[in-house]
Amino acid sequence: PKTRTPPGFRPAYSVGGIGGMHMNEKERIDLWRQLAEKGFSMIPGNGKAPIEKNWTKWCHVRRPFNRSDFLGHNALVACGPASGALVLDADDLVLFGRVGTKNGWSLPPTFTVETGSGTDHYYYQYPNDGQVYGNRAFKKLGFDLRGDGGCVVAAGSIHPDTGRAYFITKDVPLAPAPAWILEQYRTGGPGGSGQVDLDT
Repeated sequence: PKTRTPPGFRPAYSVGGIGGMHMNEKERIDLWRQLAEKGFSMIPGNGKAPIEKNWTKWCHVRRPFNRSDFLGHNALVACGPASGALVLDADDLVLFGRVGTKNGWSLPPTFTVETGSGTDHYYYQYPNDGQVYGNRAFKKLGFDLRGDGGCVVAAGSIHPDTGRAYFITKDVPLAPAPAWILEQYRTGGPGGSGQVDLDT
C-alpha cells in the first residue's frame, strides 16, 4: 500500500469519497456539472490530456459546460484565473511530507482530491494580485504547482493507468494559497524549474 504523508503535515479530514469508482457515466457528468457550478472551468479530456487544441484559453475564460462534450471522456479542471484555482500536486507524498515538516510548511484545509494513483491535489485560490502564476515543477521537493496554462484531472475521472477514480476527499471552499507556495514562484525553490509535466 502507498505510504501517506506523515501525520501533522497533511490536514486531517474524513474521506467522503465523492466521485468514486461506483459512479456511472451520468453520475460522473452530474458531478462535473456541479464542479462547473462551483466555478471551475471544466474541459473534456482523453485520459489526462485535453482533447481541444487551444484548451489553455479556458484558463482565462470559464468554459461553458455542455454535457454532451464529456460523453465517453474524462473531465479536467483548467487551472488559473478562470477557475480561480492554483493546484498543488503532491506527487511524492513521503518526500513532500518530509520536506514540508523540515521547513515548517502548513497546508490549510482546502478543496482536496485524491488522484487515481493515490496522491493528492490541493486546490487553493488563485491570487488576484496582478501576477501570473503558471506551472512549476519541484521534483526535489515532491510536488508540482498547476496554475495559468495548466490543468488537473477532475474528481469522477478515471486514471488511464490504474483504472482508479479520482475522488473528492475534502469538499470545502478553496482556501487562500499559503505564503510558502507563492514564495516558490518568487525564489524558484530548490529543485524547481519552469517546466512541468502536464500528464499527471
